Amino acid sequence: MWSFVSSEFFDKEFGAKFTAKELGNRRDVNTLRERARTIVRKLTGLEDVEVVDDVLDVVSSDMYVLGKAKLDSITLSTYSPEGTEYHESWHRISNLLLEDNKREKLFTQVRKKYGKNLTDEEVDEILADRFKDFQLDVAERIDYSTTNFFKRVWNFIKAL
Repeated sequence: MWSFVSSEFFDKEFGAKFTAKELGNRRDVNTLRERARTIVRKLTGLEDVEVVDDVLDVVSSDMYVLGKAKLDSITLSTYSPEGTEYHESWHRISNLLLEDNKREKLFTQVRKKYGKNLTDEEVDEILADRFKDFQLDVAERIDYSTTNFFKRVWNFIKAL
């Protein structure tokens, strides 16, 4: 059964939180926009990628949101590190393309590894980071079963 998550899911705050010390140099707006549009279109089919020349939100003192998945678009900050476009695309893939039983199984595996009390949102953030690592070919950060899963997801997306 396919799951189509309501807009309420995407109204929640998604995206990695970064401290001011972790903020790198700004990326060029036009270069980031074109790169992100290409990646997001290929992964999710979305055409709308917004790039802003500032942080997206201040979560708490010295904590910033640099990317956000929305129901119909993805927003990135020019401060966002490389791969944020993959991270945010994962939220779209996970919540709109994965069958419920596949998502449940995957979330159970993540909870076994990182903690049984993690919320669905926390698990999805972990997976978004692992998906980013997979796409950037940072294989040492990803276990074998997760890598195989992402390869299957990637093949599924290409088939669509």
